This record gives sequence, structure tokens and C-alpha cells, in this order.
Amino acid sequence: MVRLATGFGYSLVQLAEVRNIKYGRFVIPGNTLAVVVRTLKWGDSDVLFSGRGTVEGQAAVSGRFRLRYYNLADDDPRYRRRDQLLIESAKERFRALGGETLPGRDVVEKG
Repeated sequence: MVRLATGFGYSLVQLAEVRNIKYGRFVIPGNTLAVVVRTLKWGDSDVLFSGRGTVEGQAAVSGRFRLRYYNLADDDPRYRRRDQLLIESAKERFRALGGETLPGRDVVEKG
């Protein structure tokens, strides 16, 4: 979602913070963990989410997490080519997993 929302404009998306994690029902092999994630706040270089995971309607996990996105060249211009390679790699993985580009749009709405 972060990559789509930023038009694959950043080479790295990093877990920056996890808060208020609460565990409920144990998820055993064979169970399906249904996950719902909401966007709480977009920043200039990060985004805050809340998430909840359930198994058969019972809470298994919930909490908040922040992802940070940036380019290596932000700190050192010599890494610009490395950023390009990482972004192309992320696009290839996205397509391989069944992702598609949005027709006529480079960026999805941040909300």
C-alpha cells in the first residue's frame, strides 16, 4: 500500500515503530488469520497504521505500527542508482505477487 500510494517513489519501506500490541487467541497451524489494517495518519516520510487480526471472529492480535519510507540518496547522492535498482526490484516483486498498476495513475489517494 505504501509503495502504491507513493507511486513506488521510495526505495526503502521500513518498520519504524510498533505500539500497543495486544495478543488474544493463539493462532495454530491450519488456522486462518484475517487481518484488517487502517491508515491513521500519513506524514512526509512515514505512515501510521492500526491493525487487528482475528481467527474465526476472535481477536488474535491488535496494535499500531509506523512505517518509514525513504531513499538512500536522501542522505548520500551516490546511492541514487542503488535506489533505482531497489525500486525496480520492488515493482517486479509486486507484479510477481499479482499486483497491477493503476491505469492512468501513478499514485493512489492517501487517506
